[in-house]
Amino acid sequence: MRKNIQMHSLATLCLLFVISCADSNANAAHKAEASEAGKSEAASSGHGVEKSLGSLTVAGRDFEVLLLGELVSGREGAIEVEPRGGVGEGTPALYIWLEDAAGTQLSAPARGSRAGDRLHFHVTPRAGGEAPNRVVLRVRGDGVDERGDLLLDGGV
Repeated sequence: MRKNIQMHSLATLCLLFVISCADSNANAAHKAEASEAGKSEAASSGHGVEKSLGSLTVAGRDFEVLLLGELVSGREGAIEVEPRGGVGEGTPALYIWLEDAAGTQLSAPARGSRAGDRLHFHVTPRAGGEAPNRVVLRVRGDGVDERGDLLLDGGV
């Protein structure tokens, strides 16, 4: 009888241990899934986490500029520009490019494609050169040709 009680107690302890470990593993798996879901949601654009560089006014129009992910020398990066009031038929042609601190152009000018209420731009910083310091926004059309810029660290 005493052996039966000991065996029963041992079996109960083993079962509690297995349940405890399974619960701990499930909790860890749940945390990992939640972390991955957060990362994929932030990078749903395929470019990375969105960072506001600030807003600026060019040619009497207000724009919010967002960097998607990071800009890496020699690799395509993405920037989005959101005109106040959205993108519509009255939105002039917008171009962006990257410059270093001295004002040297580090990427080819890019014209944005419509992405909802924003314009989406792809720029590639020149490989092996200086690190980009600022993004330049050019508004062109209807007799207007003006530029403004924002520092990539979010300053003006």
